Amino acid sequence: MIAIYARVSTEEQAQHGASLAAQVAACRHHLGSVTEPVQEFVDGGESGADLDRPQLMALRAAVAAGQVSRIVILDPDRLSRKLVHQLVLTEEFERAGVTLEFVNFAWQDTPEGRLFYSLRGAIAEFEREKIRERARRGWIAKAEQGHLVAGMQRYGYQYDKETKTLTPDPVTAPVVQEIYRLAVEEHRSTGQIAQILADRHIPPPRGRVWWRDTVSKILRNPAYMGVAYVHRYDAPHSRQDTGSDEWIALDVPPLVDQATWLEARAVRQRYQKFWKGRQTFPMLLRRLAVCGLCGHALSTNMRTYRHSTYPYYFCPHRYPRKFGEAVEPACTLPWVSGRDLDEAVWSAVAQILGDPTQWPSHLTSARPDPAIPSPDQIARERRRIARARRQILHFVRQGLIEAADAEQELHALKQEEAHWTGLADAPAPPDPTETWAAMAARLRDTWGTDWQAVPFDVRRDVVVELLDHVTVTPSPDAGWTVAITFRAGGTTVSAPGDSQKGSHGSPIGDT
Repeated sequence: MIAIYARVSTEEQAQHGASLAAQVAACRHHLGSVTEPVQEFVDGGESGADLDRPQLMALRAAVAAGQVSRIVILDPDRLSRKLVHQLVLTEEFERAGVTLEFVNFAWQDTPEGRLFYSLRGAIAEFEREKIRERARRGWIAKAEQGHLVAGMQRYGYQYDKETKTLTPDPVTAPVVQEIYRLAVEEHRSTGQIAQILADRHIPPPRGRVWWRDTVSKILRNPAYMGVAYVHRYDAPHSRQDTGSDEWIALDVPPLVDQATWLEARAVRQRYQKFWKGRQTFPMLLRRLAVCGLCGHALSTNMRTYRHSTYPYYFCPHRYPRKFGEAVEPACTLPWVSGRDLDEAVWSAVAQILGDPTQWPSHLTSARPDPAIPSPDQIARERRRIARARRQILHFVRQGLIEAADAEQELHALKQEEAHWTGLADAPAPPDPTETWAAMAARLRDTWGTDWQAVPFDVRRDVVVELLDHVTVTPSPDAGWTVAITFRAGGTTVSAPGDSQKGSHGSPIGDT
């Protein structure tokens, strides 16, 4: 089968000679009379900078299936406007044994032809970037004159094409006002608001579910109190702030008054403050504890009750980020007292570390550190560097590379070789048995047999050195159980305690 590929983007529709019909006609004229069947793959309104074009994907699938023998395209920039994409597609077609032909370009599979083809792709990419930059300058100039620009559409508004203004949408504007009412009057969190909207079957701005982040963006967007900002970020898809002195303010119809908007922001900040201390309070198993139900790493937080502080671990999946139909249920792992869990794990670690007779059962499954390369890998890398050095010297003798460039490449290879040589000469990692023995001796010399008196900083160093992770699973009998996995093995420890109570019976459950 012979394939004809044509593409035109939206802005190219009006350009002379860029129509899809003209491209297909030129390709068929180039083919002349052929006996093989011809199939057209045509992408209309698709950007040349995007590889995920429907018909291009269909053409690539046909090539991979061995159904295509020739591909005819009007011009290289119809295939792609990005040089790297042109090279990737060309190599993909060549590997499949497909002949690639361009109507307006004499493609030859020679070094000169490849160079010219690469230059054509680079020029097309340059032109595209220049068009984008000119469009952005015009976009900013239009905003400075007080006119709405592309991308100013907001949830809760509808765009009037005749007057080129935003007006409140009678369907979605009340939803925005209800979001602010729930935040200000009922002091609901973003997750609670998203759950309420999903329960009421209110369609979200995009997709089929409400996200907490969607509600948060609505609550912090100043457009809803009447001021929309343009050029707030340094690029269309970047979140790098340009600085308030470069923002361009445009007036839009407010959906809430300024006092309501400010109060909603204050409520949101109070919720953020509630979670702010979770990374500052000392927790023994931070970044080591994982949920036994969903496998997610447990987060940490603390609460103050009657002038006392109670740390706890919780699964972030207990608080979903999206709400609506077809959403997986939230994790049900209860909150776990930080003091009880830390004490249970430390007691188990101290008991095992203090009894050398238990070590073999935890050291027999020791596995190598994946970050340390094997001797075979080091040897392969050193052979590769030697081959690269010989190739560079050969290129210098043939006059294919300048001496200065060769010297730079040889210097880089020398540094790389020194790195691998250092790894080869590095001492072997210590025997886990020796590590455990040295650690137990250090604890015994300082604290004797009373390892419950070991301070937090030392306990933290010990668990980080010995433990791979700690899995917490709810238990109907004991509150929760803990599976402690050492770096060189594992054990399971049942820890009694009510996971909804902290030390001294203090409540740390959901509220």
